[in-house]
Amino acid sequence: MITTSHQGHSMIKGSLGMMKCVLVVLALVVLALMAGTNNMILKYEYTSSNNAPASDLHVKDTSDGIFTNDNDELQLINEIHQEEQTDIYYEMGICPIFNSKPGINSATSLWVEGLKAGYIKDSILAAPDNLDGSLNAHLRDLSTRVLAVLSPTILRRSIHHFAASPNEGSDNRRKITAILEKLRLRHHDKKHDKVKILVFGGSPTAGSNCYRNGALKKDKSGPCAWPGHLEGFLNAYAGFDAFEVVNYAIGASDSSLAVTMMQHGLVPESMKGPDHEVDIIIYAYSVNDFERYDNSANFLHDFVVAADSLAPCDGPRPITILLDDLVVNFHRNHSIDPAEKFHSEFVKMAQWHDLPLVSYSNVAKSLVLHNTSEELFVDYKKDSKHAPRGGHIAIMLTLAFNFLNMVQQHCDDLLYTTGENGENNKTSTFMDPLHLPLIESNPSLDAVTESWKSRIVDAKEKKSKNCKNGGNKRCAFAWVAMRKEKEHYHHVDTPQDIMAESQDWVLDSTWPPTNYGLKALKENATVQLLLPGTVRNEDDSRTGIQIESMGITYMKSYSEKWYNSSLHVDVISRGNVDGNFTMPISEGNSMSNSPAILASGNYSGFHETHTSEYYTESLDIHGHQFGEGLNVTFRMTGGSTFKIIGLTFC
Repeated sequence: MITTSHQGHSMIKGSLGMMKCVLVVLALVVLALMAGTNNMILKYEYTSSNNAPASDLHVKDTSDGIFTNDNDELQLINEIHQEEQTDIYYEMGICPIFNSKPGINSATSLWVEGLKAGYIKDSILAAPDNLDGSLNAHLRDLSTRVLAVLSPTILRRSIHHFAASPNEGSDNRRKITAILEKLRLRHHDKKHDKVKILVFGGSPTAGSNCYRNGALKKDKSGPCAWPGHLEGFLNAYAGFDAFEVVNYAIGASDSSLAVTMMQHGLVPESMKGPDHEVDIIIYAYSVNDFERYDNSANFLHDFVVAADSLAPCDGPRPITILLDDLVVNFHRNHSIDPAEKFHSEFVKMAQWHDLPLVSYSNVAKSLVLHNTSEELFVDYKKDSKHAPRGGHIAIMLTLAFNFLNMVQQHCDDLLYTTGENGENNKTSTFMDPLHLPLIESNPSLDAVTESWKSRIVDAKEKKSKNCKNGGNKRCAFAWVAMRKEKEHYHHVDTPQDIMAESQDWVLDSTWPPTNYGLKALKENATVQLLLPGTVRNEDDSRTGIQIESMGITYMKSYSEKWYNSSLHVDVISRGNVDGNFTMPISEGNSMSNSPAILASGNYSGFHETHTSEYYTESLDIHGHQFGEGLNVTFRMTGGSTFKIIGLTFC
C-alpha cells in the first residue's frame, strides 16, 4: 500500500516520474516511462500487436488481470496524472526530465524503484500466452523465483560493453536519439511508428521446449519465448503500444542464415522502407554458433556488417546488440573451457567494434555452477540446450536492465555535450568502428589505420550504389522458409514461382514450421528452376541484373533416411527472357548449341552429429550475362531425402 500523505505524494512523484522517464526508451528501453502520465500501469486494457487481431488481444480489466493496484494507489496515480500533464514527454523529451532529478538516475536505482513498486513483476504478466490472465498465478510464482536470483548486483554483471561512442555524430548515438524521438512522438499520437526490434536466433530463441517450469502442458515452442515476453513487458511497463518485437528465430540454423536474410531484405514488411526501418537488431545465436565455429570473431563480424545493410540511405543503421546467452557448456560432462573462450571472443568483438554486449551467461553462471541440478534457468535433466520458461523470463529482464542502462548513459552524456545555455560542447570525432579490420589478421598500428580508412570509403561507395539502385536487395530470387505467424508474413518469392519440372520434389508448408521447405522425397529426385535475369521493382516492372552467386540453406541430419544424402546443382544460362517464370525449358533456351554450365555444386545432407542443423553456403556463378535467365537443376545423387529452406540468386 502506498501512503496518500502529502509527503508520500512528493516521494512517489519523484521516484515514479524518474523511473517512467528513462525506461521508455528503445524498443527495449521502456522500463521507466512512468513519470506521472496515464502510462502508469493501471487497470486499463492493454492491447498488443502480437500474432492475432488487436480485438483479440485485450487484457481483461479485473482484479485477476495483468495489472493490479488497490484503490489508494489508483487514486494517487490519477492525481499525479492530473498534476503532471500527459504531454510532458512530448513537450520535454525523456532526457531533460530524467536529468532534472539527480541522485536516483542510475539504472540500478531506477530498477530498484520498479521492484519496490511492483511494476516489474506486474509487467512480466503481459506475456503473449497470458492475455486473458489465465496464467497469472503461475507467472507470479515463476517471476518471484527469477527475481529472487536476479538482484541488481547480478544484473550489473551482464553489462559487458556499452557502445557509448564519444563521437556525437556516431550511428549509435544518432540512433538512440532517433528512438527516443520515436517514443516521444508515439506517446503523443499513436499514428507515429513504433520502435521496431528484430531478433535473430536458433531454436533456443524460438522457444523450443520452453514450457517446463511448472506443470503447464503446451506446444513445444511459441509464446513463452523471451522475444514475445519482451514486447509484452515493454508495452505493459510503458502503458502504451510503443514497441514491436519480431522473433525471426529459426530452429537448427546459425547466424549465417540471418546474414543472408539481412543482406537480401528478407525481413518483416513492417520493418522495411524509409518510414518503417528496424531500430534494434538482437543477435541471439550464441548457443547454435558455439557448436559450429572455432573463430567467433568472423561470424560475429559478418552479422553486424549485414545488419548495417538494413540502414536507411539517409539515416543511422540499427543498433546491433550482441546477446551472449550460452550458459556455461550445455554438454554437461564436457570441459567449460571452450565456452569460456567463446565468451571472451564476444567481449573482444564488442570492444573492438564498439557494439553493445549483453552477457546473460554472466548472470546465470553463478546459479548454474552453484547448483548443476537447478531447473529454473537451465534444465540439465531434460534439455540443457533450450532454456525453460524461467530462463526466458531471466533473459528478457536482463535485456530490459541493459536497455535502461543504455538510455541512462546516453542521457548522462548529453549533460556534457549540451551546455547549460544549450550550446554544444565540442567532442573529438572518430571514424566508424564498425569498419575496423578484423583483429585476427594481426595488423600493425599503421596498417589498422590505413585499412580502417579504406574500408570506410568502400562502405560509403557500396551504400551509395545500393541506394541509387533502390535498396540493398537486388536479387532475381530470394526466399527463406518462414513461420506462418502474422509477423513473418510478407510478399516475397517462393520456390513455387520458379519450379518448372519436378520429379519427386515438393514444397512443404504444413504445420509445424520445422516441416517447411523444398524437399526431395526419393532417390534420383530432380527439379528444374527457371529464373529470370531481372529483379522486380516496386511498380512491378523488372530491371535486368547480373547474377553473381547462388545462396543455399539446407539441412544436415543423422537418421537412417538421411544416410548418404547428397545433392548436385547445375546452373545454366537460358538466354534473354522476359521474366515469365512458367516458360518451358525447351522454349526458354533459344541458343543452337548446348548452353554452358556457369556453376556446379555438391552438397551433403548427412552428418554424424545427433541433431538436425541448417547450413548456408554460397556458390559463385561465373559468366552470367546481364539480363539473361538461368536454368537451375537440383538432382539427388545419393540417399532418398534432402531439404532446402533458403535460396537466393543475386
